[in-house]
Formats: sequence, C-alpha cells, structure tokens
Amino acid sequence: MREHVLEALQHHTPREYGLGRTRWRLSDFIGYVPGVGGRSGVWRVFRRLGIRYRRGWAHLVSPDPLAQVKLEWLAAVQERVRTHPEQAVLLWLDELTFYRLPSVARTGDDGNRRALKAKMRPGNNTCARVVGALNAHTGQVEVRLRSEIGVRQLQQFYLQLRAAYPQAEEIYVVQDCWPVHFLPQVVETACACGITLVPLPTYSSWRNPIEKLWR
Repeated sequence: MREHVLEALQHHTPREYGLGRTRWRLSDFIGYVPGVGGRSGVWRVFRRLGIRYRRGWAHLVSPDPLAQVKLEWLAAVQERVRTHPEQAVLLWLDELTFYRLPSVARTGDDGNRRALKAKMRPGNNTCARVVGALNAHTGQVEVRLRSEIGVRQLQQFYLQLRAAYPQAEEIYVVQDCWPVHFLPQVVETACACGITLVPLPTYSSWRNPIEKLWR
C-alpha cells in the first residue's frame, strides 16, 4: 500500500498538495504515507521501488487553443494514409540550422597535461539551413540545402516533393507553426502541387519524427 502511494505522489508536484515548493523532499512524504516511519523509511521504500533522483524533462504545454482540433485532424490524416497507402503520402517537414565548423567535444585524457587539440580550419564559422521531409511510411527523406530557407526555398521544395511522389493523389505535409510555412504565396504553391498542409500545435516539435533525424 505504501509503495503505491509513494509511486503515485511522484507523478504530482508538491504544490498540488498545498506545499509551497516545486520539488519533493523525503520529509514531505511522511505526512502522506502512514506507517512509513522517518526519512530513512521513505528512502528504503524508494530504494525497493527502484526510484532515484533524475534530471527532469523540460516540457512546455502548448497554449494553442486549437491544439486538440489539430491533433484530431492529424490522427485522421494518419489513418487515411494507413488505409490508403497507394494513393496518400504523409510527410513530416522541418528545418534545421547547423554550423559548418564542429564544436569541440570531450575526449578521454589522463589529466596530466593539456587536453587534445581540436584542429580547426581558418575562416568564418558560417551556418547553413536545410529543409527536409520524412516519409512516415517508407522513411524516405527529401532535403534541400541552402544558406537560408524562406518563401522561395519552400516553394521550390514543394515542387521537389511533388516530383518525388508523382503518382500520389494526396500528399499531406505536417509541419510546425513557423509563420513562413503559411504565408499566402507558400500556401498557394503547396495547393498548386496538390499538397495539403497540416499544422502541428504550437510548441510541440517533439511530435515531429524528423526531429530524431536532426538529432
């Protein structure tokens, strides 16, 4: 019984129980779990459950008032593509900025001398932009690499996507709410290519599988 209570408390913040803090302390659990004893008793129960301190995962709740509607639309699109794979294509689109020169990483060292040198090339560490689209069914990736990604580059990329799937009757492109994605001239090109733009809720990039490719 005590184990279940402690495990459940871990999924809530102390503020939900009237405590003026954001993190639990061992002493905080004593009043909520009868018969657990002191802090050492709480610690022993946590140890038995395999619960330990871990760094939290930063998560921002989307303030998008249409978030639920967008998710329902996305689910309907995914089901449409799943049941009609011969005529419908689902693509996850996103952009990435990266630098041409790598950052200096850690290396193994005995600590008795200066760290290993990172041999760099002279010149400015300029950045590049890439827009990509990941096929949800096959994993095929289409990319376009440029010094910047804007209206013209997105228009050209939609033409590239249309050429990559000439037989598709329906092409759905899921992307975030970057304003450039939905400028009139961009949307016009997408429609001319037979591409339906599906917006994700704001602040939900973790829903886009192409983020794993960037990582």
